[in-house]
Formats: sequence, structure tokens, C-alpha cells
Amino acid sequence: MRSISRSAWRLLFLIPPVLSAPGSFGEAGHVIPDTQILSVVKQEGLFAWTMNWGEPNCQSNLLSLLASLREGEQEPLDLDMVAIPSGSFQMGNTGSPRDESFGDTSEYPRHTVVLDYEFELGQYEITNGQYAEMLNWALARGYLKGSNNLPYSGDRDPYYNLKPLVSVGPVTIGIAPDINFEEGRFVPIERGGASMVDRPVTRVTWYGAIAFCNWASERMGFLPAYDLQTWTLVNRQAGGYRLPSESEWEYACRGSTLNSNRYSLFSFGDDPDANLDLCGFSGILDDFMVYCGNDDDWNSAVGTRSPNDYGLHDMHGNAYEWCQDHKQADYDEPGRPDDGSPWMTADTIQRVVRGGSWQNGGAACRSASRGFASAGAREIYIGFRIARTPPISR
Repeated sequence: MRSISRSAWRLLFLIPPVLSAPGSFGEAGHVIPDTQILSVVKQEGLFAWTMNWGEPNCQSNLLSLLASLREGEQEPLDLDMVAIPSGSFQMGNTGSPRDESFGDTSEYPRHTVVLDYEFELGQYEITNGQYAEMLNWALARGYLKGSNNLPYSGDRDPYYNLKPLVSVGPVTIGIAPDINFEEGRFVPIERGGASMVDRPVTRVTWYGAIAFCNWASERMGFLPAYDLQTWTLVNRQAGGYRLPSESEWEYACRGSTLNSNRYSLFSFGDDPDANLDLCGFSGILDDFMVYCGNDDDWNSAVGTRSPNDYGLHDMHGNAYEWCQDHKQADYDEPGRPDDGSPWMTADTIQRVVRGGSWQNGGAACRSASRGFASAGAREIYIGFRIARTPPISR
């Protein structure tokens, strides 16, 4: 084991120390003498343990306890992830006549992005069923609050750390959200006799998306990617779930280097006869995406359209997807990263959304198309999918 020179380490845990015997902390036979714990201070749901690293066996005791806690805290989730290899691509509008015609200035200039790491991206958009289940998990742990920052009591939308997460019903006016809070639980509704369980969750804020990521990491025993007290990304490449960067999203959307349509308008090609600004039906578009030409007045169950060559479904249409990045007017702004990392600034609450939705024509669903929304927006056309970087890929 690598030797540690510092005499004290400060560690953040999601659980408090448990008094398991006089003068010791731990559980299930894994104990740490209190001489090895200098202090434990609760900080907004986390417990800061200051460890006396110089005490005999402190390292081995701590590692044993961590292993037992990780094993006990894991609650496996059904999150289908697809491995995306490292590589490079040309990001932005291709400049072809149709891409240029249906694009806008935010998609320029085209530029090279090099991703020197593998990452994973959700095969599907997160569904109402998955999001409702996560809300129930968070509710059971006391994480959810109301808009008044008191424990959540079912009075409309749940919050965390003063930020709205997602719209929930029942409501008496307007379009009903796809998730209700009924008899103490969050449940997907039926709409027109069809279950919303497998439809993409929408009306979810950017905050609600990254809260889901952190809670999924907690359940799986991964190091969380975000600090939800500041709503900042702090451990992007450490293995926890997170939102994709905009460049990761487009890189995965376009498909592999073997995809002959990688730099077409869509990862599957194009219908040259289709006016992408309108909602006319196209058999080619219909095979691969849910858009305003085939939407049946709402989104569709995830995975009902053909995937791209990575196996990713609904990268075009169905629901816009939150990315990590803050809004930039175009790719010519100073500070643009070209390594796959997100482009973030401190002076905007606008975030990037990608992929288009069931409400849009094909133009907004193109691989290069960009959209923007306030981080707190709860729109019927915005959802998300998750990403993570397995530590071994770094």
C-alpha cells in the first residue's frame, strides 16, 4: 500500500459514524478506534471525518470499513450504458447546402475535438419510471424539500437545496405532468390510456438531471460527480454519473468512424425531399426519430426508433437532452475546450440542450443543431440521458 505522509486526512461520507462498540466506530465487525477519528462534523447531509492517519492500522481499518459500507450501500439500477471509444471528430455545422440552410450561426465555426478517453452514455433517455423511482428513493432518505425548503409533503414540485427538480402532478389547470405524487409516492401517470412509465422524463430541470446523476452514483457506490450544495461539477472523470458535455453528446450522436453518414444532417443520413422546417411525414425520418411529423401529440416510449451505429436510441428527437455546458453564442467565443470537456462560465444560467424533440421539425433534430434553456426550466420537451467516465479509461 502507498505510504501517506500526512498525519490527518479529511474525508466526506454520505453516512454518519455508527457507534459499534465502546470507543470505536463502524459496522458489521469493521471498526475504527476513536483514537483514529479526530473529529466528525455534519455538513449539509455529509459527514466530514478527520482521520488520524498516523495511528497504527488506521489505513487498513478505514479501507475495510469503506469496503463494507460500499457493499451495503449499493442498490443496483437498471441503467443501460453504451461504451463510446476515444477518438476525434469535426464538431459543428458541416457547411453542406442543406445543413447550412437549416442551421444557424450558433453551430459555427466547425472545429476539431479530440477525446483521449473512453466514456459511457445512456443507451436511452431517462424515463418517467426511472425518475419516479429515484424520487421515491430520495424521499425515503429525506433529501426532497418543498419550495419553502421544508421536508417535502406533496405540495407540488420537489426541490433540493432550493432548486426545483421536476414538475409533478396532479394539477387542476394546464397540461398534466407525466409523474404524480399519490398516497405518499411518485408514480408515472397514464395519458390517453397509455402508460408513461417508459416515456422520457420531461419537465425536469438541469438541477433535477444532475441530482438524479448524483443519487444514482450514491446508490451504485460511485464517487458522485457533483457538489449539490453549489451545483458544480467537481469529479467529472472519477466514475460517477453525470451529464454529457456538448461535445461528447455530438461525438456520440454522429456515430463511429465506420458510419458513412457521420457527417450527414443526421447520423442515419437525410431525406433530401423533406423540408425540415415543417412537420411533414418522412418515412426515412420516421424510422429513426420522433418529431412533429409523427409524434401523435406526445413523446414516445424510449427505444421505439432505430439506434445509431453505437446503439444509442433517440439521439434525434423525442426529447431534448440537457448537457453539462453553459450557453455560448457560437463556437468562436474565447475559452472553447477542444478535448471533450464541458464549456462552462459563471455568468449565465442558460444551459445547452441537444437533439430536438417531438415538438420540433427535423431541422432542430440534426446532429449539429443546438438549443438553450434556463437551468430551472421545466418544459414538456426537455429530458436527459446520463454519462460517466469509468476511472480505468483515464
